[in-house]
Parts: sequence; C-alpha cells; structure tokens
Amino acid sequence: MRTARLLPAFDQYVVAATRHATHLLDGGTPEMVYRPQGWLSPVLMVNGMRAGVWSQERTGGRTTVTVEPFRSLSAAARKAVLSEVDRIPGPIEVHWAG
Repeated sequence: MRTARLLPAFDQYVVAATRHATHLLDGGTPEMVYRPQGWLSPVLMVNGMRAGVWSQERTGGRTTVTVEPFRSLSAAARKAVLSEVDRIPGPIEVHWAG
C-alpha cells in the first residue's frame, strides 16, 4: 500500500528530522528541502520517506499544484499523491516536474 502526504513548509516532521537525516530522504538532496536562510520547502512524503517537494499557486480562482518527486514514482504512489491533492479545496490542476 502506498501512502502519500503533502506536508506544508516548516511541517514538524521535516523540522524535527533535520537536514542530516538522509536515511529519510528518498532520492534528491537535503538542499532541495532545507534551503538557504532557514527556509524549508513543502515536502511530498511517500510511505514515510521524503520523496519530493511540492508547491501551489492560486490564480484566478484556480489552484495549480506542482509536484517534483526526487525519483520516478510508481503508478500506485502517483495515485496516492492525486488522492492527497483532491483534499485541497477548489478547482485544482496538477503538474509533475522533473
């Protein structure tokens, strides 16, 4: 079973894990999550692992969610991500980066 969560920037799970917990990073580099000046990116979690980053932008009553996985996601993981995106209210458009 694949579970996916879109964690917001500065989520407690990401803050507590720190950039040195690379065993929780599924691909990518810590710099993709822990950015300069102490900024923490919103994180895509898949099965308890930091598997990517994501962002959202609202324009004209529509929200665009961009998901940037660190590695190629399985069909089940992508489906789980889309289920998580469905929790965001309003019309949503999903873009996959990378």
